[in-house]
Amino acid sequence: MAEKWSGESKVSNSIMKSIESRMITSRLITSSMITLSMMTSSMITVSGRSIQKDSNSAMMNILTAMFCTFIISLSFAFPCLSLDESVMRVAEKYGVVKSFDNKESRVSDVSVRVTVAGNEVAGRKIEIESAEKRENSDSLSTPLTLNRAIELAIVNNYSLMAKEYDLKVADQTIRQALTYTGPRVRIQNYQTFLGHAANLGGNSIGDDNINISKLVIQQAFYTFGKAESALELAKHDKALKGVILEMGKQDLILQTINGYSNVLKASKGVAVAEENVRVFNEHLSLVTAQFNSGMVLETDVLMTKVRLLESRQKLIEARNARDLSVKYLCNLLVIPVTRPFIVEDLPEITDLTPAHEGIFATAEENLPELRQMKKVVDLNREQVRLQLKMKNPDINIQGSWDTGSQFNETDDNWSATVVFDALVFDCGNLNRDIRKARLNLEKSRRLLEDARQNVRFGIDAAYQKVEETHDQMNLAMEIIKTSELTAEKTRFQYKNGTTINTDVLNAELALSGAKFGFNNSRYDFIASQASLFRSAGLTEVFVQLLQDEHNRDEKSEKSEKSEKTVKTVEVLD
Repeated sequence: MAEKWSGESKVSNSIMKSIESRMITSRLITSSMITLSMMTSSMITVSGRSIQKDSNSAMMNILTAMFCTFIISLSFAFPCLSLDESVMRVAEKYGVVKSFDNKESRVSDVSVRVTVAGNEVAGRKIEIESAEKRENSDSLSTPLTLNRAIELAIVNNYSLMAKEYDLKVADQTIRQALTYTGPRVRIQNYQTFLGHAANLGGNSIGDDNINISKLVIQQAFYTFGKAESALELAKHDKALKGVILEMGKQDLILQTINGYSNVLKASKGVAVAEENVRVFNEHLSLVTAQFNSGMVLETDVLMTKVRLLESRQKLIEARNARDLSVKYLCNLLVIPVTRPFIVEDLPEITDLTPAHEGIFATAEENLPELRQMKKVVDLNREQVRLQLKMKNPDINIQGSWDTGSQFNETDDNWSATVVFDALVFDCGNLNRDIRKARLNLEKSRRLLEDARQNVRFGIDAAYQKVEETHDQMNLAMEIIKTSELTAEKTRFQYKNGTTINTDVLNAELALSGAKFGFNNSRYDFIASQASLFRSAGLTEVFVQLLQDEHNRDEKSEKSEKSEKTVKTVEVLD
């Protein structure tokens, strides 16, 4: 994958910025003209209404119309801004716009798109080749490493991005809880139109048309702990979302390690299958020559052809498995499949397994699944506290100022009120909420113990799997050594006429199977160790240990050779 912007993409970026700046400038000029014309028309329309009785009410309507026209003009200048429907309805009422239509309320945006060699995901730019260049791409700029694959997976994975948005939502919930005891300010305006005013003794009571404005300020004085509990509940929820994000991250790292190992395993399988086809081709040539010389029977030739055809079938299966593993990895990393697809081989590791003693204590502290259940318990405990505090009263302070009353719209008045709000009887609804919260708390505690039990079992099973794959890998190495020696001697004996063709074919098949078995057991051993570290919540520690092994191999190579060589595997050619 490309790591630098090409000169072509830089020019495209500069052109795109220039076009965007000109478009915004033109929108600003247009919106200014629209604003001026709208303000003029709105002032004329409002001042010409017959329902206004004094200059104060007329000025208020003019200011409202000016505010609406300002908001609308901003939307014309910047189409990315969205208009609230209520604002447009008020604008229609005061004659700023003739009719409201959400689909036609903004100027059509004509944009110019410039294709560049980049793809931006969630504000983070991962540079990939454009669709046109993917078809003609010869190779990746550098071999794909495991660390790079993990980095791409974390950056590009959409599920992980969704969990990050959950964390942002939880953060907004905390900010919302902080405003629970803050002041509330409202401005209200009442316009009343009466057919006629009431008469009392021949005198009119009130006006036919009344325009009153009102300013209301509300402040929570004391909530008896409800506001504090709501804030703590929001904080526990954010902590829970953070643990869920960490759990998704570790699962994604494990999936990437397994996918990366499967690509290497499948590519090595293709190499073994190709070598097997080559060996059977050479042996078929030898058997055919001997048959033409009258040294062997035709059945030997036919049997060798059957083994060759079977080896070609296995080669097709191996290549299909390799292609599927590459597509799975690329889908996991959200990158295109390029040819050739080159990955760096994992280091030759012996055993990175941590000691069994104390591993559960480590999992208790680091495993996201256990931390998640602990956060759920804390969340439900705080929920119980909040429900208990809902029985407490509220004390609020409220003040208001009116420009008039229903009898006289010029009669200014202010008032202050202290509100004591206490629940006396609700048919037991609040007690039921408390009971449900306590039951959920007990349920979460049982689930926490169940999670601990499953973690113990998972760790023990992971240790057994590591031991199994380690023993299989050691046995596979011994099988390869024996099979290579057997195949070599059988070929020599066949050329000297001291053994039959069937023995050669069986020896070659045994050697091929041994190589397949060793490759599978080697990468299964790495995957089993990764699963063990994941069961203890130490996935990133395992990745670091692999990197340390890789660095150690590089140092040993430098000491043996003057030039640094990196072992890679060409997966797709």
